[in-house]
Amino acid sequence: MTRDTSHLLKYNIGKTRSKDLTGQRFGRLVAIEICEYRVKTGGKDAKWRLRCDCGGETVTYGHMLKSGRTQSCGCLHRDLLIAKNTKPRISVDHKKCPTCSQEKDSILFAIDVSRPDGLSSQCKHCKNVAYKQHNIGKTVANTTARKKRVRMATPPWADKVEIASIYEESARMSAAGGAKFHVDHIVPLMGKNVSGLHVPWNLQIIPSLSNLIKGNSHEEIHGIRHYPAGRKSR
Repeated sequence: MTRDTSHLLKYNIGKTRSKDLTGQRFGRLVAIEICEYRVKTGGKDAKWRLRCDCGGETVTYGHMLKSGRTQSCGCLHRDLLIAKNTKPRISVDHKKCPTCSQEKDSILFAIDVSRPDGLSSQCKHCKNVAYKQHNIGKTVANTTARKKRVRMATPPWADKVEIASIYEESARMSAAGGAKFHVDHIVPLMGKNVSGLHVPWNLQIIPSLSNLIKGNSHEEIHGIRHYPAGRKSR
């Protein structure tokens, strides 16, 4: 049941300087009814209940509406922020990093919606190097945590000699060709749904770009895989 506020409206209009704003539009808001009033310098100010175009409702004082300081229930401010932070991204395949002066694939740059092309100015490698130089403590902590995860994921029966040979092969391939290769865990050590082991048949040598795209997900990427004796490849 709607509360009867006609007596407030009559008292407010008759004895104050406030005007009847019922039905008037202020931006996205339309005044519905008066709720209460307060005493202020020079008279009284009415508080109005308003309905917004988005379907919401809000309550504010009349002077806030007349001055234009209140134009919505809050949705206008939210929409302006979204429009400001979601600029159209220009599709670029390659970009030159000003730090290392190398032209690299766009996947090697972090996303930055504040820039015209949607990508950060520095490549991920240069930003990573700069971060390590300014955050030595965190870098050491992250490296220690990574080594601990690998150690915990390595079972006692794992062939450590074969694991070492895989990393040596990856380093040899990187040194021989222009592309850089990484040793990737097919099933991540810290996956969201499943975690793999640090064993030879869970390792594959893939290009560094493919590894960056894969991230911590469990995806099939055709790389150089190693299988122990008696284990067949799929």
